[in-house]
Parts: sequence; structure tokens; C-alpha cells
Amino acid sequence: MLLVDISPSYEYKDGERTGKLEGYRYSVVLPAHKMEKLGVKVLNKTP
Repeated sequence: MLLVDISPSYEYKDGERTGKLEGYRYSVVLPAHKMEKLGVKVLNKTP
């Protein structure tokens, strides 16, 4: 598994972004599975 990107994840209410940071989304690729890409959301305030 290889880490590709880290991006902030914000809270949504009624389909609108509130601006409140709720965690981070880590994008990873899996070399053993033909470089399949996955996004993993972690609810945490620090990356």
C-alpha cells in the first residue's frame, strides 16, 4: 500500500459544507491489485 495524497474532510449538513474540519481523507494505491486506488477517511483533527 502506497500513500498518494492527504486532503481535509469537512462536515456537511443538509448537503452543504459547514466549513468544520472533521478529519482527513488518505488516498492510497494497492500495487498488488493493479494500482487500485482507495480513499480512507479518518476522523481526526491532525493528519
